[in-house]
Amino acid sequence: MTMSECTTGGSCQTQSTAVVMDANWRWLHSLGGSTNCYTGNEWDKTLCPDDASCAKNCALDGVPASDWTGTYGI
Repeated sequence: MTMSECTTGGSCQTQSTAVVMDANWRWLHSLGGSTNCYTGNEWDKTLCPDDASCAKNCALDGVPASDWTGTYGI
C-alpha cells in the first residue's frame, strides 16, 4: 500500500507500507467448509474440543483487497 508522509512545510514523500488485520476480525471457519469455528463467545465444541483439533479443523480467512473499504471500513 502506498502512502504519503508529509511535513508541516508541505513536502511529501511516498512510503511503501502495509496494513495488518487482527485475526479477531477475520472469519474462522471449518476447513473446506463454512461452519463458524467461533461464534459469539464460544468455540464450536465439535470442531474445537481442544487446541490441537481446532488448529487441524479450522481455517482463518485472509482479507482480499476488495474487502478493505466495503466490509471493514478501512
